[in-house]
Amino acid sequence: MLRGTERFYDEWRVLVGSVISHGPVLDLGTPFPFRKEMSVFREEAGEPYFSLDVTSSPSLDTVGAGEALPFCDASIGGVLCSHVLEHVVDPGQVVREIRRVLVPGGRAYVTLLVVHPYHGAPGWYRDNYRFTPDAVDVLFEDWTEVDVVVGGGPVQVALAYLPNRVTELGGQWLANRLDPHWRGSLTPVLYVSAEK
Repeated sequence: MLRGTERFYDEWRVLVGSVISHGPVLDLGTPFPFRKEMSVFREEAGEPYFSLDVTSSPSLDTVGAGEALPFCDASIGGVLCSHVLEHVVDPGQVVREIRRVLVPGGRAYVTLLVVHPYHGAPGWYRDNYRFTPDAVDVLFEDWTEVDVVVGGGPVQVALAYLPNRVTELGGQWLANRLDPHWRGSLTPVLYVSAEK
């Protein structure tokens, strides 16, 4: 979860802000609206704002799967798909469905985990995929514009595998100082914003 101290945080905020400014907004794959780091966008999000997940919960607006979104073509202004694609069976189909429901010029925000600890649960909550930077080209080949924010480098990757206490004790400060000096594809996550 982003804490707001990451060196890429402001760039990330602009990326997500461009997606949720025009409603309707669909928050795909979450039982709670504005979950975790998305809470900072509560006042900025376009209306109406829908949350969708595969299992029912009291705060959920719609039950459904990302592979077959229960929305009409060109009916949604922005889609948030945060930390979802690694859990689905067919990430490409989810991205195609997101594109289908977006209005022309609508935008989607998607996170793609690159190097990250396993976080599934036996039976129902699987952790199926990790994505290389090349996956952005494959998944978003039919989109008009694609922007990517790289979520850190090797130190940020190490922090993902260490207890949260390390981050609180200065690990993030260290990542902010060292990661910009390393080039390459070693990152925990790619934050993607794409326009239909």
